[in-house]
Amino acid sequence: GGEPPLAAVAAACSVQTAEVMVGEPVHVTVAASNFNPKHTLAYDWKSSGGKIDGKDTGATIDTNGVAGGAYTATATVTDAKAKKNNMASCTANFSVKEPPKNPQQIS
Repeated sequence: GGEPPLAAVAAACSVQTAEVMVGEPVHVTVAASNFNPKHTLAYDWKSSGGKIDGKDTGATIDTNGVAGGAYTATATVTDAKAKKNNMASCTANFSVKEPPKNPQQIS
């Protein structure tokens, strides 16, 4: 008896451009699956580099002032109304490149 077990909730993250120059924005999205469609989901965004501004399923990372290197964006999706199987997270990697220190000059 009882209800059949629910499929585990999941989240999948992706970046629009995985490699940007310093100062260019990085756009990240998350797709949640197996959550109750009648419930409102909460989204929490974090980034290991740059200032992240997330709203619902999308976020933009400001890379101004970020040192060149590899970084990770993380999204956590939560269903506050569900008691079990109510949270999933994912990560997406991106890299920031610095402009050349000595740009070529034409004389």
